[in-house]
Amino acid sequence: MNKYFHLAFLASIFMGFTAPLCAQAPASQSEVGVASAATLIATGKPPHQPERVLEIGTDLVEDEKITTSETGRIHLLFRDGSTLTVGPNSNLVLDTYLYDPKAKSGKIAFSATKGVFRFIGGRISKSSRVEFKTPVATLGIRGGINQFSVGPSGRSVTTTHIFGDETTIATGNGNGGIRVTTLARQEFRAAIDAAGGIAFSRLTAEQFANMNRMF
Repeated sequence: MNKYFHLAFLASIFMGFTAPLCAQAPASQSEVGVASAATLIATGKPPHQPERVLEIGTDLVEDEKITTSETGRIHLLFRDGSTLTVGPNSNLVLDTYLYDPKAKSGKIAFSATKGVFRFIGGRISKSSRVEFKTPVATLGIRGGINQFSVGPSGRSVTTTHIFGDETTIATGNGNGGIRVTTLARQEFRAAIDAAGGIAFSRLTAEQFANMNRMF
């Protein structure tokens, strides 16, 4: 059975006043999160259904593809406290969301093929990595804040470990195996190419400020 991602608008965050989050989801749905903001055009395509514009109160199902326009943006808040902002010109699939509130553990997995994203870890990321699969690497974010981008062709990824425990980068090692690199220093960036090569750099104050302006 598909798991539903219920979208609503947290007006108290972006509009300066308090409003109810959303109407109750139907009993057949399993609500896992809400959208706290959506600007201009963001669309979703559920499996075996036509594409539709994502509006306040729209439900997203597992395996739904989210696409934003050149000026579109959407912000998701999940039950465990994790948040994900999807920036303009982005493609993302909500692969998996499992959460046990009693154990405060679960699993989150996404697939990102292009665009820019900022993830802030909630309870799940404190006990396990939240995965973002891209065409050239799989990122694992543990207990922190990460911002990453996937190039338009999907052949390059840039990831910045802003705060928290660590970000792991899994790439091919050229011999059919997997090489895992850990990025744990705050405000450090890793640029990953199509061959799995990784170049590290520390953000300057100007770069860090420009990155934060994106969201």
